[in-house]
Amino acid sequence: PMASSGVRHGQTGQVQNMMMKFNRTTNDVEFDFDGKMLIKGETDGSSYPNGGLRATHQAGGYLAIDTSSPIFLRGDTVFIPSAFVSYYGAALDEKTPLLRSNMAISKHAKRLLKHLGLDIGDKDVVSNI
Repeated sequence: PMASSGVRHGQTGQVQNMMMKFNRTTNDVEFDFDGKMLIKGETDGSSYPNGGLRATHQAGGYLAIDTSSPIFLRGDTVFIPSAFVSYYGAALDEKTPLLRSNMAISKHAKRLLKHLGLDIGDKDVVSNI
């Protein structure tokens, strides 16, 4: 995750996509970023420090957008929070365990509230970190 100072404190997956290209015939800048590029999984985790989870030839990291966190701008860069996992679901970043913990807290808090007579239905319990 990035701190407010812009310094990376933990290990995160990162993908950089260009949002424009240069037309070689007219020398104009054309914006060609498509939203479909955001949901396309990244399948190369070979250069990511994996802590011995898999050999380089078996590397496969998958990137997915974290819809529970807001997209934000810093300078001229768009930051899109995401989760990075292996083919078998092992966390390759520090965000995935946090998201899994939040899901577990929500699940068991709903169970507790139900036993206390407060059924909240399909709503989630949101932890405030």
